[in-house]
Amino acid sequence: MANNSQSKFIICVGTNKAGTSSLFEYLKDHPQINAPVKKQLDYFLSDDYPLSDQIGKWTGKYTEAFPNSKQRNYCLDISPDYMYDPKALNRIFKELGDEDCQFIFILRDPIDRLRSWYNYAKQMGYLNESVTPADFLAKQLENDHADIINNAKFTGKYYQYINRYIQKFGLSKTYISFTEDLKSNPLQFMNRLCDHLKIDKFYYSDFEFKQFNKTITVKNQNLQSTYLKFHRWVVNQTIRFPFIFKLLKPIGQLLTRTLNSINSKETEEKEDIWATLIPYYEEDVRKIKSIVSNTPWKRFDHV
Repeated sequence: MANNSQSKFIICVGTNKAGTSSLFEYLKDHPQINAPVKKQLDYFLSDDYPLSDQIGKWTGKYTEAFPNSKQRNYCLDISPDYMYDPKALNRIFKELGDEDCQFIFILRDPIDRLRSWYNYAKQMGYLNESVTPADFLAKQLENDHADIINNAKFTGKYYQYINRYIQKFGLSKTYISFTEDLKSNPLQFMNRLCDHLKIDKFYYSDFEFKQFNKTITVKNQNLQSTYLKFHRWVVNQTIRFPFIFKLLKPIGQLLTRTLNSINSKETEEKEDIWATLIPYYEEDVRKIKSIVSNTPWKRFDHV
């Protein structure tokens, strides 16, 4: 069923560990964009999707997540796992139709993303703290169809997922961007995105671009696990009450920053361990370049 509101939708469908939290913060206050109370509504994820029990999944009516939709050009939904759930794009099509959506992919060098995913999985307690990078990579190489944690290598092959959306919604509805460009020149990145969306890019002329949700290496896993359980409980209890959620959100962000500052440590990782995957991704990067001409991924310049 097509969307009947006056707004269209910006749906960032991937990938994770690619700067989507920062992108959400940059877009949510734009006067032409109506953002929900939190990033990652995950509304269109199927119930059997791995990790579909993520914090604060929106279970109400989709349009109710955007209270100011009639006053804005776009409603914003940044839920990276839509990229990987094969049922999500069909759910989007069924609920919103094919005329009212612009899909954003933000892609990161697949090897850098995999390394970040490893650290993030340990930070979130998905991996035991004793698991080394070598252990993690060995598990990745066992099976391309294992659980989502040990399937992270395979989900770095982006082309197949992007192509699903292109086939369903068309290339004109699909905008492909890169984490490296967002980090190196966020103003230029946002200007290009605004031009694509046909919204005011001058909003970002004096904007302060901060980095959000940076992955850390934790010192004390028990402390991290206790805080995450508490955080999930608070979010799940308040997500359906936007006023209360908004009041508590700054407190939660402060607590998270404080914990990360006292419970993080420097880590040394050998690049050659991860670089062994370059041949694994070469063909997929070649396919990505067939759509966007080039990528900022220096290790794949030869492709």
